[in-house]
Amino acid sequence: MHSLCPQYGVGFPKLDLAQFPKWRKLIEVARFLPVAYRAIAAKRIHPTFTFHFADRHDNFIGIAGNDICYPAQFADVEPVCRLAIKFEDRRFYRHHGVDFFAVIRATLRNLKALRIIQGGSTITQQLVRNTLLTSDRSFARKVAEVLIALKVEKHYSKHEILFLYSHLVYLGRGIRGFPSASKLIYRKPLHALDENQVCGLIGLLRKPSATHPLTNPTRYLDRQAFVVGASHAAQKKVSGNKDRTRPVLQAPNPIEVNGYRKTRWSQVSEKLIAERLSGALPTSSHIARVSLTIDHAMQRLLDEVLEEVSSDSKVEQTSGIILSNYTADVLAESAWRAGREWDFSPTFFGKIQPGSTFKTFAYLAALEEGFNPDLELESRVFESSFVRNENGNPWRVRNYGDSYRGNISLFEALQYSDNTAFARLAELLDFSHLESTYVRFGLCKSGYITPAVVLGASQGGVTLLSLASAYASIATNGLLKRPRFIKYAQYSDDRILHFSPNSTGIVVVPDSENIVKLKQVLKRPESIFSAIGFSGKTGTTKKGSLFVGYNDKVSIAIWLGFRDVQSEHDKKGASALKVAERLIQKALGYRPDLFTI
Repeated sequence: MHSLCPQYGVGFPKLDLAQFPKWRKLIEVARFLPVAYRAIAAKRIHPTFTFHFADRHDNFIGIAGNDICYPAQFADVEPVCRLAIKFEDRRFYRHHGVDFFAVIRATLRNLKALRIIQGGSTITQQLVRNTLLTSDRSFARKVAEVLIALKVEKHYSKHEILFLYSHLVYLGRGIRGFPSASKLIYRKPLHALDENQVCGLIGLLRKPSATHPLTNPTRYLDRQAFVVGASHAAQKKVSGNKDRTRPVLQAPNPIEVNGYRKTRWSQVSEKLIAERLSGALPTSSHIARVSLTIDHAMQRLLDEVLEEVSSDSKVEQTSGIILSNYTADVLAESAWRAGREWDFSPTFFGKIQPGSTFKTFAYLAALEEGFNPDLELESRVFESSFVRNENGNPWRVRNYGDSYRGNISLFEALQYSDNTAFARLAELLDFSHLESTYVRFGLCKSGYITPAVVLGASQGGVTLLSLASAYASIATNGLLKRPRFIKYAQYSDDRILHFSPNSTGIVVVPDSENIVKLKQVLKRPESIFSAIGFSGKTGTTKKGSLFVGYNDKVSIAIWLGFRDVQSEHDKKGASALKVAERLIQKALGYRPDLFTI
């Protein structure tokens, strides 16, 4: 698959030829080049620097991005760039992107050794490979690298190329650029390094992952000694100094940052990057810090519970979110798969089927049309007399596990989540009003639903965030707010950009009889829920389980995705409701005030 590379400001896929058969690689290059050329001409290749995440209480909780890239002034990177030119590209100021003399020299040496011992890539080519291409070893990739490097030299000055290279060159263990390597390997800024330490960073250029001091400290020192020796030899040759004293090199004490990377929060980086490129955000300085709405204690609790659940052999993936009702702040968001954090979170990106959690809004639509909770509906197999499926057959509905209750009230139909009763209700309701109910809660788009929406049939699905937000609006008696994930962004020049909560309006008449009746039927009698006044609704699909609930302060949505289709007749050992119970139980034992902030 192509991997997106927004961290470089480039809004198109990074070219990966490894997935294509040989005869198709040149075709892919031909398709890719015009897109790359347009981005280069617009100067859209630039480093987007790593910033720090803080929680709602301004405690450090992580860093942005998969690769770490910290900024520095050109005056700081110039000494290390000069040394990089000596070792990587001696003719940097004399070629136009490709050094054909170096290519010929490397080819001859490789033929003589009968193996690849030297490359002929220029610094410009290395920049291209680090930003627009992958390291796929193929003739097609090399052709693309050469052609794009020539284009880069036409639109970027040598000064600009060196600045980009110094910040984007990969130096192992998720580090990009010399300023980042200096901070994480030597724990000090680049301008504070001595000559030997600068040589250590240059030594990482050839095999960064294998030579990084966290991977192999001995090999790092060997490469550092080689660069130091070669550099001193060149200086002695110029000065005529015969001093052969070898410097004493000390192993650095690098910082490991894997535990602080939050790839699930990549949508924060992408949102800020997109708004910056569109001109909505300042471009004169980089982001230094972003304060999220996350509550660290609540986040840790949710992570612990979902990590444990995701290790169940039946569960393929799981996700959860906790939302503040009155500010719509995302207090915690977590996604896990097989005991590991999952990058692709259905909270923000994925579309899941809501199941019976959608019945709540059909119930509200019925109340608004004047139906009483005591309305009698029949619980038995239903076949519509006028609604047809796509294949032309009548819309036919049965209950989960083929369990039926005869005549039941509308109130009981929601409590028991009776499919057939709600299918009959759908035929009693005015369809335009039913549709508008789901639309105004932000769960569907107008024109994209059928009467089956009362059972959770949602074209394209819905995000977990939308579900949590819709139930939060019930908790606040009809006030719907757009969820907020960022409190503010702080820039390097100390400017602060605030992200205020946005209200989208009133979706139910506040404190009306209808909202009171709706909240009455959603109350959970279980002791663990009643302990903190929790209400909510479960939902079940063939391969999923949902619970969405709320109390006066927060709303919670939990989703489990199963590996296989679940039997309708087996008792579910793993369900979203049980996960919510476990979460609340842990919270009560850990910090009783956690859901009453």
